[in-house]
Amino acid sequence: MVAPAASSLPRPAWAAVAALAFVGLWLRIAAAHGGLWTDEAWSMAYAIEARDAIGVFLRINHDNNHHLNTLWLQFVGPNADPVLARALSIAAGTLAVPVAAVIGARRGGVVAAIASAAAFAVAPIMVVYGSEARGYGLLILAMPLAILLVDRWLDDPAARPPAFALALVTIFGLLSHLTMIVAIALLALWTYVALRPRSGPRGAAIATLRLWLPAFGVALVLLAFIVIAALASATGPRIGGHVPFTLAGLGEALGLLTAFTLGPAFVPAWIGPVLVGLGVLALDQLGGLGPRRYFYLVTILLLPALVALVRPGNAEFARYFLVVAIGLLLLAADLAARGWAKGGIVRAASALLLAAMLATGLWRDAAAIDMRRGDPDDAIRAMAARAPDGARVQLVVERQTAVYRLSAARLRYPLLIARGCAPADFWLVPLERPTPDRRLRDGCGRPWILVGARRVTGLSGDSWALYAPQALQRSQAPVSGPPPIG
Repeated sequence: MVAPAASSLPRPAWAAVAALAFVGLWLRIAAAHGGLWTDEAWSMAYAIEARDAIGVFLRINHDNNHHLNTLWLQFVGPNADPVLARALSIAAGTLAVPVAAVIGARRGGVVAAIASAAAFAVAPIMVVYGSEARGYGLLILAMPLAILLVDRWLDDPAARPPAFALALVTIFGLLSHLTMIVAIALLALWTYVALRPRSGPRGAAIATLRLWLPAFGVALVLLAFIVIAALASATGPRIGGHVPFTLAGLGEALGLLTAFTLGPAFVPAWIGPVLVGLGVLALDQLGGLGPRRYFYLVTILLLPALVALVRPGNAEFARYFLVVAIGLLLLAADLAARGWAKGGIVRAASALLLAAMLATGLWRDAAAIDMRRGDPDDAIRAMAARAPDGARVQLVVERQTAVYRLSAARLRYPLLIARGCAPADFWLVPLERPTPDRRLRDGCGRPWILVGARRVTGLSGDSWALYAPQALQRSQAPVSGPPPIG
């Protein structure tokens, strides 16, 4: 099967891609409401502390510093509406939709272009991270751009390699999030593996270096600058948190990744990689896959295997496997296009599976939009309703200080953080169970009663329960039942 070039797609196809991009834009804007959650709030705090653009590169030295996103947050300021604070990610995540369409069109024509655009527009992992005030939304754009450049060049390795363009995309990706280095390493391996059957080991290595040497050169310079700046700072390099590796944690990350990319969550987790491998084999049998077969094998299957072997920390977070998610979405679109071309029952099955994936994705998107990552603004509003002149709040999690200070300042609500057993008007507790306790006692023996809560499940956000002193509640009107949980 020889697919038409993306530029030769008919206008109705591009109109459909544009419509899907607008759907993706709407979903991302809808998901961007609600106050900044913990990681976003600290990104804003670091942006303000850095004082200027130079400080973003020299004064923060923290792994939560996603440079381009930090520059944007510094530009809009701490009092910006949350949608505006997330606007850069929203724009980048939306632009990834037509880029995915171009990738799909190269080998699958109209159907693959539309399927790829739909998958990127709707997939919950793309919507959530494409509407968050961190660097992952920009990374979602950088990775497909790099994939497109490599995929086009592999069709004609004798042509001049797009090394300069790839170096620019690499810089953009690394300034978005440093995990771009993993993506370009995998794409370089894909380049070598795809060239080896036709060029031999030596020829493949030389051609791979022609394509990738400038990109790896600028990557090493940029990484060296970041490391030297951190080592030369007064604080040294700082890391927000480190969770030791466990196979269970890796399985949890891959389970979340699969559920928020394709829809179903596989239990046990090993079923997912097996099905992906079978999908690659089936796609290869349907024809027209070309060098892309190696891309799917390297990004989707090899990366989790390497993580299991190397056992790095923080492997339980799905966001570090975004390149796998992108591979899964492109694989699903390729399968849909080849199945559609076969006609008959294969076409019907392909259309049904794609529709199920998109419908499940929209269902998860709706849930994410409703949860608003826990929306700390709701907690501030609940305090303001009971203590309109300001309040003192005790936090169980010290790290969330930035969240509520930022939210209170933007909402112009006087809020003080109480420490230890100092008097407090409210107590904010992380909500780790589906239903919060109606009454609690803190470590100082004080009784508290529940006045509000929000529970978050999925990829990001903070669940919380807000308590007020029980004596204060007894002096008010009786409460007929537990308050609703958003």
